[in-house]
Amino acid sequence: MPLTDQVDVFTNAVWSLLEANKSPLGLQDVWMGDQDRLPRTPCCSVEPGMKLRELNGIPRRYQVQLEAYVMVYMDRIQDTQNNERQVLVLSEAVEAVLHSDSTVGGIVIDSAVVETNPGYVNRGGTLMSATRLTFRAMSQKMLPYPP
Repeated sequence: MPLTDQVDVFTNAVWSLLEANKSPLGLQDVWMGDQDRLPRTPCCSVEPGMKLRELNGIPRRYQVQLEAYVMVYMDRIQDTQNNERQVLVLSEAVEAVLHSDSTVGGIVIDSAVVETNPGYVNRGGTLMSATRLTFRAMSQKMLPYPP
């Protein structure tokens, strides 16, 4: 598969990887895009992030950084300590799946979770434990060169 410089292709590949590993991770759902209401947990959503190009060669070869955000959600907050532990453990398992294929099916040169932000979110009036993983990839692309 050729390298991509498209955020939508990268985000879809991340979603597909998590969807394929949904059962081993114990996820009820994997959503594309964040949701206002989460009918079942644990679950996660994948959202597109930024794209950055930097000149990497002449003529018009660019290094491309792509980001996707993976939000991991755990039940309503009833026992704060228990939910916090569970969402952190699940987030580490999701990170391990993301790290299992550094090229994300051959569409990027390398990738890694570069930031983990645990906290709480309100979805549909319900306070939940959540963690946001920032998954960053590096790719490369030649842009058209005028004749």
